Amino acid sequence: MIASYAMLDLGSTCSLLDASFARKIGVTGEPRKLDLSGIRERSLITSCRSVVQVSPGHQSAEIHKVENVWVVDKLNLPQIGVDMSQEKLRWTHLQDLDLPSVKGKKIAL
Repeated sequence: MIASYAMLDLGSTCSLLDASFARKIGVTGEPRKLDLSGIRERSLITSCRSVVQVSPGHQSAEIHKVENVWVVDKLNLPQIGVDMSQEKLRWTHLQDLDLPSVKGKKIAL
């Protein structure tokens, strides 16, 4: 198991995985063209599509399969900080979960 941080959106059509982390965990796939569109920009890049498995950090955690994962050179995400003690006060359904606070961590998925 290799630890990392992920931002998962169950409603998205695909997920993006940082290329350096993909190499670390041995993700491979056939090179394919990926059309990335944003508000101001559109680019066609060569990438590979794969499936990865993720789980929370504790040993008894359930493993989840994330499909349609595209490997990209760089994720353009800001360094984030989340104080989970504050989030647990705000979102009561999180209170019983063991969630660490995160500050200045690089997101890989």
